[in-house]
Amino acid sequence: MNSIFSEHIRELRNNMKMNQADFSKLIGTNQSTLSAYENGDRFPPYETLMAIAQQCNVSLDWLCGLSDRKELSIKVRL
Repeated sequence: MNSIFSEHIRELRNNMKMNQADFSKLIGTNQSTLSAYENGDRFPPYETLMAIAQQCNVSLDWLCGLSDRKELSIKVRL
């Protein structure tokens, strides 16, 4: 699951044409933590997963590799 998450978070960042510093600010973490997520060294806490889903408008299931459906069917609220 970490490798899929790593691929998906990197894909999101690249699709948004953001560097790690800007994307990490968007999701409420720091650049070194984001780098660890992208490298598969760490997995984020639930709150960070929710922030990514909300800010990037993607489903948690897709983000974690449980579904191929990327888009949200409802808006996520924190």
